[in-house]
Amino acid sequence: MTDTSPASYPMVLPLARVEKSGIIGKAILSLILLTMFGVFQRPLGGGQIEGSMTGVVIQNSNVLFQLFSLSLIGLIGLLALARLRFFTLPSGAIPSVLITGLAILSAGWSPLHGSTMSAAIALAGTTLMALYVYAYYSWMDFIQVLKGVAALLVWGTALLAIFAPSYAYHSTNEFFSMHAGLLRGFYSHKNSLGAMLSLSIIALYTLTPKVQRGWRFWATIFVGVWLISITGSAKSLVAVPMALFIPIVVLSAASGSARLSIILFSLCLIMALFISGLVGDMTAATLAALDRDPTMSGRTLIWQTAIDYTFKAGHWVFGGGYSTAWSAGLGEYSQQQIGFNAGHPHNGFIKLFIELGAVGLGLGILQLGVALFGALAVDGRLNKCAGSPQYFALGFIVLLVTNNFAASSFVKYLDIYWFLFVLLPAVTTWSNRDKK
Repeated sequence: MTDTSPASYPMVLPLARVEKSGIIGKAILSLILLTMFGVFQRPLGGGQIEGSMTGVVIQNSNVLFQLFSLSLIGLIGLLALARLRFFTLPSGAIPSVLITGLAILSAGWSPLHGSTMSAAIALAGTTLMALYVYAYYSWMDFIQVLKGVAALLVWGTALLAIFAPSYAYHSTNEFFSMHAGLLRGFYSHKNSLGAMLSLSIIALYTLTPKVQRGWRFWATIFVGVWLISITGSAKSLVAVPMALFIPIVVLSAASGSARLSIILFSLCLIMALFISGLVGDMTAATLAALDRDPTMSGRTLIWQTAIDYTFKAGHWVFGGGYSTAWSAGLGEYSQQQIGFNAGHPHNGFIKLFIELGAVGLGLGILQLGVALFGALAVDGRLNKCAGSPQYFALGFIVLLVTNNFAASSFVKYLDIYWFLFVLLPAVTTWSNRDKK
């Protein structure tokens, strides 16, 4: 079979010199990942901010967190410059680099130039840290630290929930008082915690070989699922089993062509269900059975309003400005059209569209497709999908798509989802790079 994986794409820069990381190297990597997971925002004052439920508002308003994150970005920038000769780009990551560039350029046409540029610089810093990690860390060091941080998040949240409930749970005297009694842990909102716990479980389960799954492993998985259940985040409870089960079905086929056939068949089936109207009927019936709002708490109204405004304002090609399109006019339009301002579109793909237009959305989908094809193209059945880069890559793709159906966590600066998205196309070839 012809090699069409991302590893076969031409590399512009020479391969990095990757050596086993020492204590200082792993400490820096741990600090990067903890920052990307967002665990420092509330401890640095983010929990006192009132406003939108997005992390963007907290990050923009929290001067202490800004100084911390900018210092970390500066440190990584200096470390990268010191070894610039050996810097290399992950295979297939060019679209994410172009998205970052487009975000910076969008400050030129955004009505809120300063805010857009500040957010774009933070996104560029996040992209830089992802590229730095790929260039100078081995795959084994990366997943070892990633799993360690994931486990630390799970057990740290559990300790907060048990010993510091006044800090760990939403209360009646805060901005998000409607969620009183639900767990939020280190984050300003329960859904943020749900998304991070979901990713932690996926990383631990997909990257841990069966022979290493002892009682500590299963205790961490069990506690993680329990914590998600008390966040009240329904989409996280749905996303985790989907992200674990769907890759197993796809990777059960031995060849890349067979896996691609499974994906294409599934997409055709979904399209047929949409065209027939059965998807809408089944969704409505499910929401009615659960006694839930058929508009998904107004989300379908928000999506339509955001798309309508973007076309009417002429922003559909390059968007209305990274991280500021909503506050630069769309929020007021939403208030006029549907009677409330949601703060953000509650859909990661629509958010990318309104901020960076069809060009930004197309680049995001392109990188997602490259990563998916790279994971499917590796021949041979997996050993029960345990400890596999392909399993992790596909599980992350399912988790990313599922989370961004009703939330906005796609191209988000200082966020682990964007950080991993930059690295995603190279996940299945990272270990091979280390052997060269």
